[in-house]
Amino acid sequence: MAPRNMPKFLSALIGLSLLVVVVLLQSNLPLNAVRAQSASQTDSAAAPAFTLSITSDSPKEQGQVIKFFADVNVDPATLTFSWNFGDGSTAQGQSVSHVYTGIGTFNVTVIASQGPNSQSATTTVDIIPAPPPPPPSPVTGLDAKCTSPVIARNPTNCIATVTAGTDVTFVWDFGGNSGEVEGTSVSHIYENPGAYAVTVTARNSYGPPQAKIVIVQVTEEPITGLDFVFPQLILANIAATFTANVQTGTNVQYIWTFGDGSTGAGSVVPHAFPKRGLYNVSVRAYNSLSEASTLKSVAVVSQPPRNLEIIHNGPQAPTDPITFIAIVDSDESVTYFWDWGDDMMNHGSEATVSHTFASRKKYPVVVKAITSSGTISKTLVVHVGMDIPFLELMIVPEHPTILPDRLTKYIIIPAQPDSTCTWDFGDESPIGTGATTEHAYPSTSNFVLTVTCVANGNKETKQGEYVVVTGFKQYLPILIYFGGEPLAQQEIESVPTATATTTSIPVPISTEAATAAATPTETATQIPTETPIPTPTPTATATATATPTETPIPTPTPTETPTATPTETATATSTPFLGGTIPIPTETETPIVVVP
Repeated sequence: MAPRNMPKFLSALIGLSLLVVVVLLQSNLPLNAVRAQSASQTDSAAAPAFTLSITSDSPKEQGQVIKFFADVNVDPATLTFSWNFGDGSTAQGQSVSHVYTGIGTFNVTVIASQGPNSQSATTTVDIIPAPPPPPPSPVTGLDAKCTSPVIARNPTNCIATVTAGTDVTFVWDFGGNSGEVEGTSVSHIYENPGAYAVTVTARNSYGPPQAKIVIVQVTEEPITGLDFVFPQLILANIAATFTANVQTGTNVQYIWTFGDGSTGAGSVVPHAFPKRGLYNVSVRAYNSLSEASTLKSVAVVSQPPRNLEIIHNGPQAPTDPITFIAIVDSDESVTYFWDWGDDMMNHGSEATVSHTFASRKKYPVVVKAITSSGTISKTLVVHVGMDIPFLELMIVPEHPTILPDRLTKYIIIPAQPDSTCTWDFGDESPIGTGATTEHAYPSTSNFVLTVTCVANGNKETKQGEYVVVTGFKQYLPILIYFGGEPLAQQEIESVPTATATTTSIPVPISTEAATAAATPTETATQIPTETPIPTPTPTATATATATPTETPIPTPTPTETPTATPTETATATSTPFLGGTIPIPTETETPIVVVP
């Protein structure tokens, strides 16, 4: 019991202490544990929201970059970082760097803020003086290496090193005319195989230069991408050029086999095939490392007929036959088509034929030599019952193709400015006059155009003749066939000839050639059977080939004696075409479509 005279507050304090003692006794806890628990609760309430520390790569030399990093235990994206490097410089960010220009120890502070909460951390960095630069030294210990062996046309890579040397320059020489290359690491490409000496020289200003030689072995490049090309059109007995090439490969040699028993060597080889056909041509390419070969089928066609000439024994009287001989260069059999200009035609393989003209006049004769490879034609004016004039003038049409009912201009070569010229168009139309003329022929046929120019009061006369062939010129490509027979063979029905016989040839002829009036079409057709002009009984002609001839229609007795020589016009030509030839339409050709 407390004394009665004890103050009340002291009495209360004693009672509280007794209460604490009783509680401790009841909970079995020591007094110092209660004090520690209370202190822990107080510290927990005052602890910061995150921790902050600094890491760096100190120490550093003066003038070097030093890196700093603020390490936190929370998401750094929720914080902002402010740095003070202790030399008056600052920066922002979690990771920063700084260069100190002075030497010594510097206090670096970073403040990390997260809303109202912030923390700071401080560290020290030591900046030491940079060492003095080493003294200049000469080049020592030069070494060099290059990739070897290496395939030709591929780079060899080279690198050079030295054990010591200040401001060293490396100069490389790869031999030949390649020139010098500078650099520690360089590359070079050798086009051809072999052993090459590569020299590198290292030099500076503090001593003598040093040089080193490296041997590079270059091997063959393998062959890839072998191919060869040749002309699209190859004619028999005419040399064609074959050219081989590769995408890669060195020192490549080529061997050719042409499929006709012949061989060749080299990348570019000319070769002439003996006859038409389909040949398997192959080329083999090889070098010391690899080889390759390829094969292609090559189509060879015969040359078109060429150099067609016609000779005859005219002029003759209307009652006398005229013998014609066709001479042509050809590599294969020829079929001849004769248009006599009197609505009569012949065709066949005989080069010598005879024909009897019915009247005293000029006849426009057209001759075609036809093979599976092309056609060539010739025109000539045949004078029957009259002398052949001496021709000094040439008639030239404005267009090589003359169509019916279309005006075509004709000029004279050489020009006759001081002459009076008249034109006979050969179609019973009125005579034309002038140094030039225009005329439209009424139908599809052959006509003889004659010009006569008179000068010096009729004392000087000059003449010119020209065979006009009117109609469309339509030619189809000749189909190639190989072997003894053509791909397709059609028989042509009988054409009005001297004996009206049927001749079978592999050359369909357009209807217009027989009728001389029908419109030409795109499709080759056969000549329909026509009834020959009624003639008396045929008579024989004394020729070397005993060729059947027509019997002439009775006509008046000729009044002139034939003494001059025959006159012919220019020869038509043929243009090569893949798979055959397409004859060039000219003024000397009749409208005919030829397809073997």
